[in-house]
Formats: sequence, C-alpha cells, structure tokens
Amino acid sequence: MGEASISAGRHVPAHVVVVGGGFAGVACAKRLAGEPRARVTVLDRTGQHQFQPLLYQVATAELTADDIQFDLAEMFARHDNVEARAGEVVELDPTTPSVTLADGSTLDADVLVLAAGATPNFFRTPGAEQHSLPLYSLADAERIRARLLELFREAAAKPELIDEGALTFVVVGGGPTGVEIAGAVAELAHDVMPHVHPELSSARPTVILVDIGPTVLGPFATETHEYAARQLHRRGVELRLGTAVKEVAPDRVVLGDGTSILTRLTIWGGGEQAVPLAARSGLPQGRGGRIEVDADLSVPGFPAVYALGDVANYVPANPLQTPQHIVPEWYLLPFYAILRAVPNKLMGVIAMGGAIATLFVLPWLDTSKVRSMRYRPTIRLWFFIFILDCVILGICGAHAPDDLVIPGVSGLQLLDADLNSYVWLSRIAALYYFVYFWVITPLMGLTETPLPVPESISAPVLSHPASAPTGAVASPEKRG
Repeated sequence: MGEASISAGRHVPAHVVVVGGGFAGVACAKRLAGEPRARVTVLDRTGQHQFQPLLYQVATAELTADDIQFDLAEMFARHDNVEARAGEVVELDPTTPSVTLADGSTLDADVLVLAAGATPNFFRTPGAEQHSLPLYSLADAERIRARLLELFREAAAKPELIDEGALTFVVVGGGPTGVEIAGAVAELAHDVMPHVHPELSSARPTVILVDIGPTVLGPFATETHEYAARQLHRRGVELRLGTAVKEVAPDRVVLGDGTSILTRLTIWGGGEQAVPLAARSGLPQGRGGRIEVDADLSVPGFPAVYALGDVANYVPANPLQTPQHIVPEWYLLPFYAILRAVPNKLMGVIAMGGAIATLFVLPWLDTSKVRSMRYRPTIRLWFFIFILDCVILGICGAHAPDDLVIPGVSGLQLLDADLNSYVWLSRIAALYYFVYFWVITPLMGLTETPLPVPESISAPVLSHPASAPTGAVASPEKRG
C-alpha cells in the first residue's frame, strides 16, 4: 500500500478498513500497527486468524482447532491504533469507500483493503459442491475429521460397508492441499485407526488422489513432482493422474474415463476462486473471479481500494517500472531519494548511479595535499553541511514523493510537484550532494589555505608535556 494513500497532509489519521483476518489481512494490519497516520479496523467473520497450512492436520485429528486459530483482538491488543472486530462483510461500496456488515451496520473508510480470501472452485462439476467436502477453512477441516471418524466407526460396526466404499477415500486435486491431505489421511487410516479399532486391522483402507494434470504439484520443480509422488506411494496413496472428475455422487466418484470409485468421502482440493463478495463489489475481476490489481495492489480506477492475498488477481510486475513507493534498506535511502528527485526516469537512474560512482572517485576529486580536516576548517564546515544533507536525503527516501514536508500546508506547484513535498526537498538535497563532491571539494583543494601542519605525527604529542607518557622526554634540547 502506498504511503501516499495514508493521511498525506492530514491531521486526522486515515481510517483503513481491512476485510479479512487471513495472512494478507494480518500482514497489512501489522504493517500499519503503530503508524500515527492510520487508524485500522480489521473485520473477519469469525474474529479468528486461522493458520491454513495446518488445516490438513486438524482434518486428520493430529491437531485441535485451538492449535491453529488465534484471536485477532488479542493479536493486536498492544496496538492502540488497530481494532479487530468479528463481523461478516456482505456488501461494499468502492466509490465511498464503505462496507456493510451482516447486521446491517455500515463502516466508512478512507482506505479499503480487501483480503477476504478464497472459496472452493468446483468448476461446475456435477455433484461436487453437494457431495464433496472442501478443505479451505477450519470449519471444513472439522467436518472432514468428523466424517473420517464416523466412517471408521460405521465400518467397525458393519464390516460389510467396506465393500461399499466406507474405507475408500478420494482426494480431488494434486496441488499442495490435495497432496497434504491425501498423505495425512493415508497415515491416519494405516497407522492410527487400526489401534483405535482393532477389528479393522485386517481391512485395507484405500486413499486415491485424482488430478487432471500429469503430475502432482504441477507448478513446482520436476524434482518436487517426483519426490511428492514417491512419498505418497510410500504412504499407500494411489495416484490417478491425467484424468478429470466427471461427477461426484453420495456413494461414488465418476472419472472422465468412465471409471467409478465407490466412496463415502470425497475431499475436494481441486482449486479455489475469490469469495462471492468480490463478485458483488463492482470491481474489475479476472481469472477465478479475483479482483484485478496494479503492481502496488491498488484496484485500477479505485485509488482508495486495495486487494491482497487470494482475492487479488496479480499481474506480473514490469521489471523496468518502479512501484509508486517502496522503502529500501536505510543505507540506500539517500540514493533512492536521488533516483526519485529527477522527473525523467532514465535520468533518475543515471543520477543515482552517478551518486554512487562519485564515492569511488573521491580520492581524485580532493585536490588538497592536506587530507585531515583538522587543518582545513573551511571544508570541514562544508562537510558538516554534507552530513546533514545525507540525513535529509534519507528522510526523503523514506517518504512518498507527494507527502508534504509540513503537513496541511500546500505550496506552489512546480514541475508537477508541490514545493512543500518531499520530492522537492530531495531535489534540493540531491543538488547539494553533487555540488559538494564535484565543485566544493576540488575548489577548496585549490583555494583553501590549511592550518600549519606538524612535521611529524609525534610533534603534536611532544608539544604538550602534560599529555606525554611517564618517563617521556618533552624537550630533546634539555636532555643532559
């Protein structure tokens, strides 16, 4: 989020409303925590942050729900400018911007951040939404766990159900979600449940992973495909790759090749799409119903609205285009300020490169035979001004170019920038940077008259008897 969007030139902190308490929403709120220019409200339907990478462990009874959920209010209790609320956003107005909650209340915002996450994408597969269990939330994980344990109890009570697919589990999707849950279900079925239900020790539970792609973990490296497949085989998971799911029924899954698999539990990890709120937002949408965003995650045409995480449709960044505002490491801030001080991008890059290269040619720019500034009071004064100049450049580099140096005071516009903005301050500071090295330093070397320089390095010490070490001779002429 560009800092220019947060209370630029304001006395009242901007109200930032973050919709969603997942990874993206929490990261945004943490970034703004303690920011005096922002007042943040985090809205989440449950009021809990869920650590989604471990949902599969909750689904297979390795962890409890409390192990992977964290109260958002407690998470931000130390930050006075962040408020976390439990509430479901049902509508939003990107032009105001504002959001409407399920209880009918409306919350206005200066900046709206959408991080509401994703929901399962069943790709219009007949019966999939009605008869399969997805794994995208803690509630999903608890439903899968309950169903798994229920099926083992039923099979223990009625072994004939095994032939009807009671202990055959189908996982749809070969991505990270599908691979993780398939391996975990296989471990539960083969290593744990025979001890819980000894009467099922001779049964052979079956876990089948189905994916339309030729490999599991398709977007990853080839080595990862092979390693994941080996680990799944080792755990007894059967892979059905290169085939689609044609239909999901209560008692079976029908594949694209016509094969039917008898099962009482189909776990869906076959893809995701943006939450329905995105479709009702009136914002531009892309693949999977995700909201289109620019390189800085703002929504095109809505400068006060941002989309993060799974709800956003990211466009690959242009490597030749710098985002509106980034904050590099502190030691690079002066050079970053010089880069943005020049209106022309190419000339800005040249100026920044020149500022760095200048440091390497400094020994040739200083033409004075006296190197120590102790004996050069004039250049020492210019040097102290240069140190202050570098501090100013660092401050400019840490602020958005359009931020006002004196909040609330707008000056004249010159070269498409306010004279009271940090971009103009950085231009003045950048000018002094180059003048100091290329004009003042060589000119002072030619014109400045240094103070008398001692004949040797020991002379200043020997000239002050009080500073000489015990037993040292202060005046050679008086040795007798």
